Amino acid sequence: MTRGAGAGGLERAFVVLLVLAAPGCILVGYNLSDYGGTTDGGVAQDGPPPDAGADGPVDAPHPDGPQDAGHDSGDTGLPPPTDSSTDQPLDLGPPDTGVEASLEAGTPHTVFVTAGQYSLAAFNGLAAADAICIGVAASAGLPGTYAAWLSSDTVSAASRMTHGTGLYVLPDGTVVALDWDHLANANSMAPLLHAIDEDELGQQPFAGVDAGGICPGPTWVWTGTNPGGVSLPGQTCGNWTDGSTTAQGVAGQVGWANQFWTSACSGQICSGTASFYCIEQ
Repeated sequence: MTRGAGAGGLERAFVVLLVLAAPGCILVGYNLSDYGGTTDGGVAQDGPPPDAGADGPVDAPHPDGPQDAGHDSGDTGLPPPTDSSTDQPLDLGPPDTGVEASLEAGTPHTVFVTAGQYSLAAFNGLAAADAICIGVAASAGLPGTYAAWLSSDTVSAASRMTHGTGLYVLPDGTVVALDWDHLANANSMAPLLHAIDEDELGQQPFAGVDAGGICPGPTWVWTGTNPGGVSLPGQTCGNWTDGSTTAQGVAGQVGWANQFWTSACSGQICSGTASFYCIEQ
């Protein structure tokens, strides 16, 4: 075979693939010039270019890759996958945000912050805090059993909770976390989807309230717990029995979706008052 003097002799080159299939062979030809590649050395150098169309060239591809033309378009610039049996495009459905999967995985759990605030004199230990959550939930007509997001020196909040596979939601249905692993996330930089800022009635009693730098103040929540649901020993106000001015504790703050929701304030705070986060079990 004689090679032409110019590149035009190769522009119409074909790669012929032999696909073995009983009882014979199928010949499949691909014209590399149709896809913008070259046949230099028999290897295609480039992929398909944008279609110039009848009216001239289109814009060059963005150097950082395909750009999103719209939130719902789903256009990647690539042909859609097809069903080999029908040669029709597959219906992949809308993008999965994780919420649908969590709804199917388990029953949602309601979470809220108590509208009331409590001193150490008003409760004594984990069981008493749980009883407050159960009582205010029942008064508000919320079904289920609740426990306070609260740790002692030796018992973590995580160990006291049901680790649900479904959504964790506010009383009005706003999603706080996709499941337990997203609620109790030891990675403090992974935020909740929404702050736990509604009380048992679905109201936001602390919206617009300025704590004024007071620790704890009108927007604080007793926790003694880090973002992973783990106890912070020595920071639990004497296992929630010591309301003296020298006892050490940790509180979260209402309105935050990062680690501050559970661990924002520490020190000699046990003589003050704060709310509880209540988690449906």
